[in-house]
Amino acid sequence: MSLKIGVELLPNKPINQILDLAKKKEKVGVDQIWIADHYHNQNVYCISTLIADRTKDVDVGPGVTNPYVMHPAAISSAIDSIDELSNGRALLGIGAGDRGTLNSIGLDWDSPLTRIKEAVKIIRNLLNSKKLSYEGDFFKLSSAYINSYKPSKIPIYIGAQGPKMLELGGEIGDGVLINGSHPDEIKKSIKCIERGINERSKNLNDDIDISAHTCFSVDEDSESARREAIPVVAHIVSSAHKDVIKRHEISKEKYDKISKLLSKGKHSLAYEEVTERMIDTFSISGNIDECKTRIQNLSRNGISNFIAGSPLGPEPTKALDIIGEKIIGEFK
Repeated sequence: MSLKIGVELLPNKPINQILDLAKKKEKVGVDQIWIADHYHNQNVYCISTLIADRTKDVDVGPGVTNPYVMHPAAISSAIDSIDELSNGRALLGIGAGDRGTLNSIGLDWDSPLTRIKEAVKIIRNLLNSKKLSYEGDFFKLSSAYINSYKPSKIPIYIGAQGPKMLELGGEIGDGVLINGSHPDEIKKSIKCIERGINERSKNLNDDIDISAHTCFSVDEDSESARREAIPVVAHIVSSAHKDVIKRHEISKEKYDKISKLLSKGKHSLAYEEVTERMIDTFSISGNIDECKTRIQNLSRNGISNFIAGSPLGPEPTKALDIIGEKIIGEFK
């Protein structure tokens, strides 16, 4: 089995430390570096630009941005600039964003499907150097264009978890970033993506990169790795699609409690509510053999790309060595 292997970079450290981590990720042999986009961290486009400038081979880009905080025309200009700087290594992950985060800065999380569909259409046209006049439900452009100095075919990945967004990803994306780590979720997600592929425009490539983007934590000590995943799992649970929560028999009371505690900033109390079932459902975490087995299971169920998200492990630099020395070779 052959998989592309990507890693998420959370830009929540001083910039020099972020760049050191990025260079380390390229050195261990990963194919992609996806930069998380949250307004309270370092800016995703600034960091992507610096990483593109300091690396040579790895693909890089937002994973994922959203068209609520930033207009699609501005996204187009930013990612086109990164693509020129990197000699064609830019990636663009775009999704609906996190309701709680958007609400905290006064933005409504409204009509995510329509917003994503409109945004991708705008971005793709502008990146293709087309002057665009467009009137949608949310975005309006009049003879808009970007000055692109290097022809680019930047792949656009749709970040998705719910069935309708997954279907939309199959319809309009060059790839889909499935927010999931459980084999059952991957199988169900791929069925949704396939429904979207049936509605796909003839102008789009039929070869879609199906990616599992998951919370990942590896260490020689399984319990230590699983403990490290708890904060990320708590946030995933709080924003998980209701069908996913129900399907994995996670109690509504636990879900509501974690969501409420996080919304009030009581993070440590929320983390105490995370169960072993939640860790198993929403992360790949444990020792090296456990993590390899979980990735193999996802590969057998149809993914072409595995993206290791935060936290990577109790010691991120050590975890990267493990990924490079013990995991990547198994899937190439």
